Amino acid sequence: MRFLPWWRGRRSSDPAGNRLARFRKVIEAAQLHQHYQASLRSAQLDTRKALRHVTDIPSVLQRLGVSNIEQVRLRPRRNISAPVVFASPLSEGVKPDLFWNSTGCAVLNDADGSRRSHRALIIRIGIDEGLLSPIERDGLWQRHGVPMFEHMVGMDGELLAWECETHSGLHIVEDNAVFECVEGELLLTSLTDLLQPTLQMRTGWFAQVETEPCDCGRPGPRLVGLRELTLRAGAVQMAHRLAIAAHN
Repeated sequence: MRFLPWWRGRRSSDPAGNRLARFRKVIEAAQLHQHYQASLRSAQLDTRKALRHVTDIPSVLQRLGVSNIEQVRLRPRRNISAPVVFASPLSEGVKPDLFWNSTGCAVLNDADGSRRSHRALIIRIGIDEGLLSPIERDGLWQRHGVPMFEHMVGMDGELLAWECETHSGLHIVEDNAVFECVEGELLLTSLTDLLQPTLQMRTGWFAQVETEPCDCGRPGPRLVGLRELTLRAGAVQMAHRLAIAAHN
């Protein structure tokens, strides 16, 4: 299946400035939650005036320190079974809007929309959904026989990372998230979730953050070798749930 147009290195205007502005808003939202106040005060980030002196994200995360923040869930779990409209980088020029169905899947048809058109299966993974293991992925391939692409979403439903045509890791959406690998565990900082300020949250996942360009030609960091360090509740049943209803 061809995905058009082929991506040729385009980037949003001033991505660094956009990311920094989002990060400042997340810190400002965290200031309103009592749980973060001690850590922000220790890092001298507990006032709006301090935010004006934030000039880069890595140094602030280093000041916060992984051991200073024990991430808690400040918002209820998303209803992952509710159909949700979303856009995928793979669907640009083909179909701008897709729907997650009740199993966290979306089917991408060719532009002509014919019944015989080749299809691709986009699978949603994330903190609430869990990850898809290689065995589960192979089972889906054997059952449906269509290309599959994993899309990671945050607790607010925003896209954090996605799999391209080369299947060599997940491209990080740099405007939406910062990933760090610390002591073998992947940490997540969300740049979009203002209701659940997510700062260096332990994910229970392992991955390498690869900075070399992907074979598809896209620059930017990727999550390579993503897997769960600890099995989340319900993750074992994920493939069965997807396989039953993916094409309903």
